Formats: sequence, structure tokens, C-alpha cells
Amino acid sequence: MKKPSLVIHEEIGGVPTKGGCSSCKDVLFVTGAGIGSAQEHHSKLESLFRDHFRKVHAREDASQAAARIVRVATED
Repeated sequence: MKKPSLVIHEEIGGVPTKGGCSSCKDVLFVTGAGIGSAQEHHSKLESLFRDHFRKVHAREDASQAAARIVRVATED
């Protein structure tokens, strides 16, 4: 299966304002009005996608699970 990626759905004057996940058709990321540079909007969309990817698509490997277990066990 192909790894999910950010898909740009809408641009206003060359500024990306809406994006989504290539695997989750109902997920939409919006940067808001076209204020700011195209790069700022693209960076925001990438950040929103990365957060979504970590929460929905990323699987924890053994070393990550061990680090999480230690972190949770040592929290005060």
C-alpha cells in the first residue's frame, strides 16, 4: 500500500489554502484566508498533515514503544 501524502485541493492566487490526506478522503486541512506567502501556507498544510499522519497512519515500532513506556512510567 502506498504511503499517504498531502494533496493540495485548493489554491487562491497560487497560494495553497486547502489540502487533504491522499488516503482519507474525508480529511481536510485549511490554512484560512490567503494572507501570507505561498510557502507559509504550504508549511502550515504540511504541519497539519504530519500531525494527522502521526495520529492516524504511523505505527509504533518496538523502540518507540519502549521509549513511550519508560516516559509514561517515569512521569510525576
